[in-house]
Amino acid sequence: MRNQKGQALVEFVLIFPLFLFLILGGIDLFRIFSFRGKLEAIASDAALLYRENQTPSFIQEKINQNQNEKITVDIQKEMENVNLIVTSQISIWTPGLNLLLGNPYSIQIKRVVPYES
Repeated sequence: MRNQKGQALVEFVLIFPLFLFLILGGIDLFRIFSFRGKLEAIASDAALLYRENQTPSFIQEKINQNQNEKITVDIQKEMENVNLIVTSQISIWTPGLNLLLGNPYSIQIKRVVPYES
């Protein structure tokens, strides 16, 4: 007769790290997509402020006013358009996933606004 408890323990020890990686990885991916959606809204707000002829320093101050994270807004003027690039970083908690994605993971959103001088 085999030891059923010992077999179950071995199976649990083999499967648990994979299960833990999948759960934590799912949470991290949810956090990344959620934060990306938040940055999308912030980029839209920055574009709206730019269209209202606000200064770059005012836009940066307004964006970071109620945020816990450091968010940067870069304004690049081209011939016909202005590129508003909103960048921030999020830390990855999952061991292994942070090696694949980099830690902290950088998220960048770009909005193109027609140039009006």
